[in-house]
Amino acid sequence: MKKLTMLAAMLLSIGTQVSRSADRRNFWLLNNTGYTITRVYIAAHGTGDSWGEDVLGETTLPNSVGTKIYFSGSFNTCEYDFRIGYSNGAHQDYLRGRDLCSANAVQFNSDTNEQF
Repeated sequence: MKKLTMLAAMLLSIGTQVSRSADRRNFWLLNNTGYTITRVYIAAHGTGDSWGEDVLGETTLPNSVGTKIYFSGSFNTCEYDFRIGYSNGAHQDYLRGRDLCSANAVQFNSDTNEQF
């Protein structure tokens, strides 16, 4: 019985990891802004939703560094807006919407506003 319980727990863990990595919205975020990014907020495009939680958590992204962003929860849309927070306290909003279901990567640049 104990082995069966451990096996079930392992399979549940593997299933959660597979579904997390299989979400079509997951993407690689690349910082090419010239600044250190300390916060990244993502909201469904055009909905007026709050920015929610910082998806970087404790992570910071120096210039020219990227990280994989994973989604969890319900899958309602592919279009998202971004708020990028910098180490100097400033932030920049990208509000044109980005189809994360068809993008493998999103790069934020220093010389463009609202462009990916």
